[in-house]
Formats: sequence, C-alpha cells, structure tokens
Amino acid sequence: PELPTGATELTLSQNGYDWIEEAVPFGVFTQPIITVLYPSGGTGNEPVRMNLAGLGLAYEPQDADLFCRWFLADRNETVQAVRLRNSSTIECGAPNNTLGQHFLTGSIKVEVSILGTAQPEIMFTSHPAGSANTYNFGCRNQDVLYAGLLDFFPQCTANKCCPPGYPSTNGGLNCTQCGTNQYSYTGATFCYDCPDNSEAPPGSPDPGACICKEGYVGESGGLIATPNDRCVTCGANTYAYTTTERTTMPLSQTAWTSYTFATSAACRACPAKSNSAGGVTSVTAWDCQCDPGYICSVGSQTCDQWRASLNLTWSELTCANSNHTELP
Repeated sequence: PELPTGATELTLSQNGYDWIEEAVPFGVFTQPIITVLYPSGGTGNEPVRMNLAGLGLAYEPQDADLFCRWFLADRNETVQAVRLRNSSTIECGAPNNTLGQHFLTGSIKVEVSILGTAQPEIMFTSHPAGSANTYNFGCRNQDVLYAGLLDFFPQCTANKCCPPGYPSTNGGLNCTQCGTNQYSYTGATFCYDCPDNSEAPPGSPDPGACICKEGYVGESGGLIATPNDRCVTCGANTYAYTTTERTTMPLSQTAWTSYTFATSAACRACPAKSNSAGGVTSVTAWDCQCDPGYICSVGSQTCDQWRASLNLTWSELTCANSNHTELP
C-alpha cells in the first residue's frame, strides 16, 4: 500500500488480528531533490558538490548508503558519495570525459541514492527534464589556460578553456577575472556571487574562498560549499568559530592555484556557567559572559590578568566564584 510521508510505527501480525505489542519506529521519506551542483561543468574527473533537499524529517543517511549515478552516452557510472560535515551537501566524483581517444562533450545527468544500490530502479532519484542535476563537459584538462598567462595576454584564450575564477566572455575570446566577492569554475561563462556577509578576493576559484564575516558561519557544516549556501548567525549561548588555511586546488592536471579557504567553522557552545546574546555580537569565545556570581578564571588568576599576555582559548578557562573555586 502507499503510505503517507512521515514518522509512524510498525508492528506485525500473523493473522491480521493479534499484533505484536512492541512496535518499532518507521518512517516514509521523500526522495531527495538536487537543487544545485558545483561545479556544474568542467573537465570531468573532479569532485562535484550537490545540495540536496527533501531528505524528510530527521533522516540522516549513512555515508555507506550514499551514491551518485552518472548517465553517459555509452555507459552509466555509479560512484560512492560522502556527506560534507553532517549537512545536506554531498560530494562525489564526476566521470572522466574521454572514451578511448574520443573526447566527450555536452551535458550528462546525475541521480543520487541515500539508500544504497540494492534496487537502483527505485532507490535512485529521477529528476524531470530541466532540473539542476546536469553537468557539462566543457574542457579537457590539457586545454585549460593557465591563469597566470592572462596577466600578459588578457585578450586571447588561444583556443583554451578559461580557468577557475576567469569566466569566458566576448563569445569565448576573452577570459575575464571575477571581481571581489565572486568565483567561477573551469570553463564557466559567468561568475557566481558570494553569499551576503562573506568576502573573497578577485579571481576566486571556488565557493570555499567565500569566508563568512565575523559572527557568521556557512550553512554547509559551517562552510560555504555551493552557490546555495548562506552565511548565518549563531544562536544565543554560542559563538561563531572559524579557522582558515592557505591551500591549493587544481586548475588542471598540470596547474594549481593557491587561495585562502575556511577549513572549519561552527557555532560553538559557550562554556558552562556563561552565556552570549548570539547573532553578530558573538564573534569569539570572549563574547561569552560568565553568569552572575561567576568570574572568568584560569587557575588562581582572572582571565583579564591572563588575556593580555597569553593567547588562551575557552577550553582553558572556567567560570568560577570569587574564590576561584568552580561552582557546581
């Protein structure tokens, strides 16, 4: 029978009258919908991130059950996917865009399964035409123009694909650098805008280069992973925590670029016996205030005595009474 979507309970009977008293939780979930791919085109053989909607209730798929199926003209490829930082974003590798000596062009579609591959005809999604589940083979690795050359030859692409951060303009004759707070992928024809309350340098190659401003974190497990992600504030009694790292990403098989990316971000809970207002005022752990009757201390010293000379984190601090004895 067709069951309504939602949470319920399941029990069994051998005769239709006598039912097992202990029921088990059971839920019917809608198939996920791919709302965006990034990148939505390129050289193939690269990781592609996808925002999924419609997972239903609080269902959290296991990585072992996450798969992508790519539909090429000559074959289908099923690859394992991973969930990014416990978010609704998954990542899986796009197939290679060559078949023997032939170069594959055009668009291919991808479907996802959050329930494994035992019955692919019902476990994989089936998006209607025009959905956001298509990837375009636009470039071969060896045809990607090195971004550094564009500083010397900005008006000529030499029949090469434009690199990330430099979309193709003027009918493919130019590669134009994305502006501040913008980014693009290999072979793109336009720049994406970073979400509000984030910043990225000109020519950024990935949404991960959009770093949320102080007091904000990204929606994909704290980071910006796709064009759909936003920078959001943290709630009360938490603070926004972000770390960044200068790292590299491939432009092709032979060229790399270096940019600053956010490597981790989250809304961290304030320490025990402390609180914060949340929002943009909760920028660091120091914005968590000890509750009335408690003071911030490190051993026998107050935090103010230590803060000027030492780089402390909240893991080293406690909110204690005036005698520096932690209260229950």
